[in-house]
Amino acid sequence: MIRDSQSSDGMKAQTKSFLAFLTLLTAIYGFWLMVFWPGVLGQDSIAILLEVNDPINQASGKPAFWYFFVKLFYSGHEHVEAPIGVIMLLSAIIQTRILSWTWSRGLKKTAIFLFVFICTAPQAIFFIGTLYPDGVYSIAIAGLLFELWIISESKKISKTSLLLILVIPFAAFSRPNGIIFLVPVAVLALWLWKQNRRASVFLTTLLALNCLLIGLINSAHPNRSHGSLYPLVIYETVNFLQPRPMNLWVASPRVSQKTVDAMEKHKPLQVYLENYDRDYWDPLVFKSDGPQVLNIPRSERKIIIREFFRYNLWRNIPAFLSSRVNIFLTSAFAQGGLPSHTYAEQVIKIIKSRS
Repeated sequence: MIRDSQSSDGMKAQTKSFLAFLTLLTAIYGFWLMVFWPGVLGQDSIAILLEVNDPINQASGKPAFWYFFVKLFYSGHEHVEAPIGVIMLLSAIIQTRILSWTWSRGLKKTAIFLFVFICTAPQAIFFIGTLYPDGVYSIAIAGLLFELWIISESKKISKTSLLLILVIPFAAFSRPNGIIFLVPVAVLALWLWKQNRRASVFLTTLLALNCLLIGLINSAHPNRSHGSLYPLVIYETVNFLQPRPMNLWVASPRVSQKTVDAMEKHKPLQVYLENYDRDYWDPLVFKSDGPQVLNIPRSERKIIIREFFRYNLWRNIPAFLSSRVNIFLTSAFAQGGLPSHTYAEQVIKIIKSRS
């Protein structure tokens, strides 16, 4: 049985603070969504919505869990505000759990600080209200690690820890690298085996059910992932091909002719060059009038990858290293940016949404 680790009075106080914070956050997030209706949409939003509309011919490269989540709340009525609203509500619930626990423990200044400077920070709300998995993924990770910490301290499963049922799928399966967050669940279950076997069995069961869930999801919708090598290769190949006023590469071409031929079988070379961005590979993938490099046939991809390591990389080491450093620093300093809220109008036209 799941046992409550708190006194009746403490539980009532936490319930009151939970309802108060949840009401405030829901009101603020709801107001934000109404102001920026139907939410923030970007290139990744286009990709997943196109895949939901036409899963046979479109591939976003996103995890199958994210595909089914968007499909569940978008298909049928085709209003993008529905999945965004669910994301914002879920994020509010997870954050409220942390806020109410902090408040009920007498850490009221900490709770107010978290509420003002994190939960209701404009950039945080903007991030959460975007149809990208990144926002809810980050919130779910915070919720997961918080619950695991509470369990490790009390060595018990409380009723509030049932929130794990909600957060684990989003923390582990909404992004490809999220699977690593199943590890602390497994470690805690193992650690609790001798101290509280019921808690250990609960966590183990939860872990097993989530593994079964993702197995069924991936079987129902095999993920046509672009992997990690091909995006690097095609992105840097286009980088190597960028025109330079002082072109000193007279002894040999910067990119092999086999590479160029393979790319031009799909789209003219100029299309690749016009859609290159130093910080993003999205224009090469998602723009309707771009090269859409994920649609390059597998046979041509193999040629591009082989030629990259045989010839192209070694002729462009400085360009390659400078590009990697630029992308790393852009990410490290959070300079990647988010789509403008006005871009949603363009996305709605592309996907033909009813929003």
